[in-house]
Amino acid sequence: MRTPPREATRGELVAGCGCLLFLAAVIITPIVLLILNWSAVTSFVTGSDSSKPSPTASASGPCPKPMAEMLPEGTGARLVAAYSRDDLEERYAFCRTTAGKIFYFARMKDGEPYGDPTEARKSENGYVVDFMPQGTSYHFRDGEVAAYDEDGKEIWTGELIPEASAD
Repeated sequence: MRTPPREATRGELVAGCGCLLFLAAVIITPIVLLILNWSAVTSFVTGSDSSKPSPTASASGPCPKPMAEMLPEGTGARLVAAYSRDDLEERYAFCRTTAGKIFYFARMKDGEPYGDPTEARKSENGYVVDFMPQGTSYHFRDGEVAAYDEDGKEIWTGELIPEASAD
C-alpha cells in the first residue's frame, strides 16, 4: 500500500517561492538592463560612441587653386575636409596631394586668403597638425578642434562646423 504524499509546510512553500523569485530576478534583470541600455552596450562592443556624429569628410573636390599652388606636388590635390567655427571667423581646410600627403590651411577672417600650408596627418577620427618648434598641436575630430601644449595638456577646444568648400 502506498502512503499518501506529504503536503508541504507553509515555510517550505515560502522558501520555494523565494527561490523562484530570486532565480527570475537573476535572469530577468540583466535582460531588462540590456534592453534599456542597448545603445551603450553596442557602443562599448563596437568601440564607437553613437551619441556623436561619425566623422565624415566635410568637403570634397579639387583643392582650391590658390591653396594647391602653395603645395609641393599640388597639381591634382584634393580637398578632404573644410571647417568653420561659429564663435570665430576662422576657417580651416585640409588638402591631400597625389602623393598622399595631407596639408592644413587656416584663415583668420572672412575674405582673407588662406595662410601657408602646414603638413598634417590623418588620425583615427580626424586630423592632427603639429606646430614646430612651439611643440603645440591641433586635433580636429568629432566636430571639435582641441589645442594641446608641448606636454600634451589640452589648452582649449572649439566647436567645428563642417563646410562643403574652402572658399
